Amino acid sequence: MKSRLAAAGIRHRSKINGGMRAATNRAIYGGNLPVQHELFVSREDEHRALKEISSSD
Repeated sequence: MKSRLAAAGIRHRSKINGGMRAATNRAIYGGNLPVQHELFVSREDEHRALKEISSSD
């Protein structure tokens, strides 16, 4: 999705929750590592971003 937004020229920010600190803690106690990727776009670009993400190329 990030590459689609970049190719369309839509400015965005990204955030990944569950980085290395969470991985270390989960490795100590066992279990799966929950990783959540979030993408943020401005309100002005929201419609274009949704259109670009939902297109199936």
